[in-house]
Amino acid sequence: ADLAFPVTTIQATAGAAFTITLVNNDSVPHNISIYAEEGGELLAEGTVINGGETVELRVDPLDAGEYYFMCDLHPADMNGTLVVEG
Repeated sequence: ADLAFPVTTIQATAGAAFTITLVNNDSVPHNISIYAEEGGELLAEGTVINGGETVELRVDPLDAGEYYFMCDLHPADMNGTLVVEG
């Protein structure tokens, strides 16, 4: 299993909803969720998908700033920063 996202930074525009597409090319389940900060408030919870599946996570508009994303099943290895600019 490859416990890593292909990117550690995602960029979005403040005040506009956006979609993150997760393609699971792995042999174990994964998801992607957005939090206000590491250990903070859950802002968008991603559906857990199995290997070979794809899912879209719709994220409501956010204020400018930095947020935290992670796989809820593998948080130590699969995480990064969502940078919202605008």
